Amino acid sequence: MKKLKLTESIYTAFDAVGDFINSLAFVILVMLFILAAGTFFSHTFFYRAFPSDLDGKFLASWLLAAGWEFTILISTANTGHVKKWIPVAFSVCSGIILLFFLNAFDTEILSGTDAEGNPVFLEKGFADHFRFYFAGLLIGGLNYVYADLFQKKWIERKYNVSLPGLFADLEKNFKELQSKLDELQGRLNQSDSKITDLKKANEELARYKAGIEKKLTCPHCGQLQEFGSLTAHKGHCLENPKNKLKTKV
Repeated sequence: MKKLKLTESIYTAFDAVGDFINSLAFVILVMLFILAAGTFFSHTFFYRAFPSDLDGKFLASWLLAAGWEFTILISTANTGHVKKWIPVAFSVCSGIILLFFLNAFDTEILSGTDAEGNPVFLEKGFADHFRFYFAGLLIGGLNYVYADLFQKKWIERKYNVSLPGLFADLEKNFKELQSKLDELQGRLNQSDSKITDLKKANEELARYKAGIEKKLTCPHCGQLQEFGSLTAHKGHCLENPKNKLKTKV
């Protein structure tokens, strides 16, 4: 029993870790790590690019580096408002900035110092160039992937948050439609009842008419007479047996 509870606790802990890894909070956390590291790279790039006599060079490079990294994030997270190629171009630029940070375009690489403390440079080989350019490609790709992932997770979160409201609206609309349907069904039932009553009244009227016509029909010739004229008609009806006898005499 204790072993079963321990296993359930382990699975619960793993589920919690899995939920956190798949959450928006974890995406933001990792993305902030990347942005923070990218800010250092960009700061070094802008600091080297600015002229040495610029007032506030250190602070300006930091502010511009932070602004640049967040521009990458904002432009990628709002791709619906910018050209599709802009976030890709920004990510490529962030990779190039890293290459400048690593001095990837220099022909030599610092390998250490000599006995007197002077720097010793060696000519870069293929492996050095590949390592630098791969790092630039990796960082540029990470910037784009995490910003794009953040946008999709944010849309997913907003959708999940709005689901209860959507269900509530759907339920409200369903109830309103059901109420209208019940009302129409009630009216239809009333109409059916009226139609049934009218059919019965029509049948009664037809029977009454048939009875009246029977009473107004001459029993000798079968002709329908008007009200009050049947008695007079029978008196001189040619088909009346009495009138036939008179005619023979």
